[in-house]
Amino acid sequence: MGFSGGGSNVLKPHTHDSTILQDGGNLNFQNITQSNMSNGSLTYSDGNHLQELGIGAADDLLTVSGGVPTWSSHGDYPVVKLLASYTVTGGGVSNVNLAITPAIDLETDYSEIIVITNLYTTSSVGGYGDVYMNPNGWGGTFTNPYGYSITPTPAITAQVIAATNRHALANPAMTTANSSLYCETHFALAKSATTTETIYLRTDSIGDQNISEHWNSSTDLGTTTLSSVQVASSGAWGIGSNFAIYGLKYN
Repeated sequence: MGFSGGGSNVLKPHTHDSTILQDGGNLNFQNITQSNMSNGSLTYSDGNHLQELGIGAADDLLTVSGGVPTWSSHGDYPVVKLLASYTVTGGGVSNVNLAITPAIDLETDYSEIIVITNLYTTSSVGGYGDVYMNPNGWGGTFTNPYGYSITPTPAITAQVIAATNRHALANPAMTTANSSLYCETHFALAKSATTTETIYLRTDSIGDQNISEHWNSSTDLGTTTLSSVQVASSGAWGIGSNFAIYGLKYN
């Protein structure tokens, strides 16, 4: 039904349907249509009328209770936040230091950090050699990275790298042209009676070379602040290779 009251000064029912003459047209929600809602609030229907849901607190999750939306503290639901990411857009890149801005506190801000490394190479046979990681950039003293590799044979082989200046992601990562590699690294503070600044790192990696690897190491950062994560290798990565850092908060 049309928006016009036909001179009777009575507002007839209308749907704001732009295909109906004098029905009010589309509602413009792009900073035009006004309401008496509070800043940041949302609307939902109770089946008959529109209702307002005020903005929640920081880190609240939108959940459902009693058949209606409501804000809840994350509680048993982990909060996941993207802290930094990078995608290779040009040739010759074999070392990135992903800055986390603002820097985070591993003791108070997040329970765990996850770093996703997704690489491929167009190099000839030889690939990358080893791929490694350093929280807060190059430096620090690590335990020798240790772990194992698994092949489809199946065969499990223990591995140790005599290198106390980095955490291993894969070694050797890729051995033929157009190889791909996916690594997922988890690390968190390992608090004890004697230290609050040591982190344990754990990586699982898999590529198209019929081998998967698992690596562990630890290092004393000398601080609970994390401002960057460096990933590097001995060979350049293909365009489109990418990295992401996520923070997980459990409570």
